[in-house]
Amino acid sequence: MLFFFTLTVYLLFSKLGEKSGGEMELHSANHQREEPCYAGVPMSTIVEQGFGVGDVISLLWFKRSLPRYCTQFIEICIMLCADHWSLCLCAHNTIVTFSKGGKDLVSASSQRLLTIGPRFGGAIDDAARYFKDAYDKGLSPYEFVEGMKKKGIRVPEIGHSI
Repeated sequence: MLFFFTLTVYLLFSKLGEKSGGEMELHSANHQREEPCYAGVPMSTIVEQGFGVGDVISLLWFKRSLPRYCTQFIEICIMLCADHWSLCLCAHNTIVTFSKGGKDLVSASSQRLLTIGPRFGGAIDDAARYFKDAYDKGLSPYEFVEGMKKKGIRVPEIGHSI
């Protein structure tokens, strides 16, 4: 699923980049006047009208206001990745490898598999070990969770701290 998410973000940004005249600039804020403006929109307007994160990103990256469905998509992407920092990094690496590195999509996507380890995607292995141990001991789910609590150990992949 993350592969399709990454591909969708890449395609959306590459198409919008083509329409805006090529490379997207990440620093497009204009601070030459008294009040900062993003793509000609004064900061006071952004605050007064309650622009969302997606709206501000559209002004900064694409130098124009995008339709609501685009800004909502950007906000959903940010929310989905909020407590998964390494997923964002991995998706970014795939996009860069594919779009800027000249690699094919399969090579760019397979590089993310090589990053799986104890700090990224490897928690599922620890969870499997704990679940198997509990099963072998004949523990009920309640007993398993209570035992983990007493040991001060979070069940891997469960109970992310946000």
